[in-house]
Amino acid sequence: GKKRPLDGPPTEDGAASKRAHVEGDKVYAMKMMTSNKDAGTIIGRAGATIKKLQEVSGSRIRVSNAQEYFPGTGDRVVLLTGPLESIVSGCSAVLNELFRDSESYQQVAASGEMGDTLTVNLLIPDLSSGHIIGKGGENIRRMVEESGAKIQLTAKEKQAPGTNERILSLIGSLQQVVRATELVVSKVWEDPKCQYVNTTTNYKSAYGGYGG
Repeated sequence: GKKRPLDGPPTEDGAASKRAHVEGDKVYAMKMMTSNKDAGTIIGRAGATIKKLQEVSGSRIRVSNAQEYFPGTGDRVVLLTGPLESIVSGCSAVLNELFRDSESYQQVAASGEMGDTLTVNLLIPDLSSGHIIGKGGENIRRMVEESGAKIQLTAKEKQAPGTNERILSLIGSLQQVVRATELVVSKVWEDPKCQYVNTTTNYKSAYGGYGG
């Protein structure tokens, strides 16, 4: 049949096609945590930077509102959705913007106060944590070897209640962390069972503490 243009009138399947990219019922996504200051850098003046990052990568990028933090932290949440390769490219674009291209970064770098080591915290579905680690730790070891970054998964008991997400920390140079992020995104979605229970940047319900 003829494909409906994306901006055409919604047909019966309009609602489904407007949901984030879906394959079967799967939404490809990745979340990362970011400070308030870095959230501002990603969004840019009047949203110019986030628009550019979306255009460059083909992914949809959302940043949680001010004061909307990942439970138990003072960090906002960046959500990327789209085809798998767009998410990989979007994560790299966001990290390069924050730690290489942005004015705010270049000012800090010029002041000489910048260490060489970055820490990037991804939020991965709890379901995926076993797959990230792999049998006897082989998957995470391989990603560490290939990227050169340190990769650490937050202990299960430190998981924020009611979130279904674990913090995965990537530590290294920009190049190492970007490569590690690419590997992690691909590894997470290799697992057909993987999905985010919460495909938004809002964790209001998690604060209710209904976690088992």
